Amino acid sequence: MAMLAALALCGLVLCMCGAGASSTQARAVGLSEEVQALRPYVSYYMHQEGKGEFVELALAVCQHESGGAGWKIADHDPFQCAESTGASRPGFPDAGTVADPVTGADGDDWWCSASVKQGCAYLSDKLRLWGCDDPCDLEALKNVLQTYNSGPGWHAYALSNGGRWSEDLARSYGIGTPNYPLRVLEHYEVSYGASGDGAAVAEWVKARENKWLVYSQDASLRVDPDRTGATDCSGMCRAAYLAVTGMDIGWYTGDQSLGGKEIASGSRGQGVSASQLEPGDLVFCNFNGYNPTWDHVEMYVGDGQLMGMGHAPGPHYSGDVSSYVANTYNWQVRRYL
Repeated sequence: MAMLAALALCGLVLCMCGAGASSTQARAVGLSEEVQALRPYVSYYMHQEGKGEFVELALAVCQHESGGAGWKIADHDPFQCAESTGASRPGFPDAGTVADPVTGADGDDWWCSASVKQGCAYLSDKLRLWGCDDPCDLEALKNVLQTYNSGPGWHAYALSNGGRWSEDLARSYGIGTPNYPLRVLEHYEVSYGASGDGAAVAEWVKARENKWLVYSQDASLRVDPDRTGATDCSGMCRAAYLAVTGMDIGWYTGDQSLGGKEIASGSRGQGVSASQLEPGDLVFCNFNGYNPTWDHVEMYVGDGQLMGMGHAPGPHYSGDVSSYVANTYNWQVRRYL
């Protein structure tokens, strides 16, 4: 599992709750190294599902379901979700030649792929079923988690009995583990306090001006540019938010564009007023025609200026934000704090 080890992110990653600049944060706690090693892949698949703000919840599920064994679990099913695929027996076969979703590598470096992908898809489906968009809404999450454990029938049963989860109600349902949500939430913590400062994120980038000498989309390099001296545009933005706030905004430009809230958008010839922006805002743009996952991302760092990592060395100043976006095919500004 050398590739997993190289990509493991052992720091805290926080999910910001609610819309806009919330002061509430959710994080997975007490994760084993074997579960932490799956973080890049859980992040990838949850963002693919459009539920990137629930990465921490998915990791808490994995910690509980695998008993902390993570990628080392014997049946190759750290999410214990094989039955949700209609499989007649527990566990997933060795993926063998399944391509690694983050690095593109094949083989035994990534043999939990099927479980992580299915677990994230199944959890995301239950989040959508309950209309749950807030990773800090513990009452809603209890119903989501009970449905993950007991199956979709729990949704109708709970709604017909008032809609509020309780262990007694789950016990009366008779399918699954009645205290399952509480067991998962032992590995999940919601805290209240300052959400972080976009200006501090921008200052982190400015302090590294032209210190990274290589432009690279290699996942094993871009994950830690301070160590490797290499990353790309979205890698710069992710590293800044992780370092300053602990928040994982997504691995790639397309992932990142699914988070936060939209502040402004436009198309070729249209600029944006710096008065609308705050340091730390991300500016997504397309240079080669419409692309729903975006070609490029820059960070607004204040004083009307953008910084990015579209080439090396970087991070580098890219010029006036209004002029910059007016020369793109289309653009969008998103805020995470």
